[in-house]
Amino acid sequence: MKNILLAAIILLRFTVPVLANDKAKDRQELQHLLEERQQMFDRYSGSLSDHSGIFGNRTKKDILKSNDVLIGLVRTDNNIIRVLNRVVDFRNFEKATMNYDLQNRDEELENSRHAADTLAKQLDSAIPELTILRRKVNRDHAVITFLILSLATSLFFLWRKKAG
Repeated sequence: MKNILLAAIILLRFTVPVLANDKAKDRQELQHLLEERQQMFDRYSGSLSDHSGIFGNRTKKDILKSNDVLIGLVRTDNNIIRVLNRVVDFRNFEKATMNYDLQNRDEELENSRHAADTLAKQLDSAIPELTILRRKVNRDHAVITFLILSLATSLFFLWRKKAG
């Protein structure tokens, strides 16, 4: 589970810069589409005022021309919606990435706290053992010192006895 989560986070880390570039492209595309839509709407408004028929009426060609411009306007609107959906999906992706980052950070924090608690408990249990071991070492040093002094004294008396 952790490996899958880690792999997903690594994959997200490498794809975020690419998606950020796509975000800038989406904004430019959206701006272009909005300008195109404004031009088409102006053309549609102008085509509604075209009356080329007899007695100032609209002809079938006028209506077809208006319909063609209106269809182009709807296509542009569909493209705008598609780009907006991509932008919204990217924002949702950013939020999900942030949530994974927060979850990962919280998990690391919890693991660090657990490790610190474990180390503190081990330290607390090691202090009495250390005190006991120091006492044993001091006692052993005293015994060794006594034995060395006893040996040195015995050797001194033996040497003096042979010399004398």
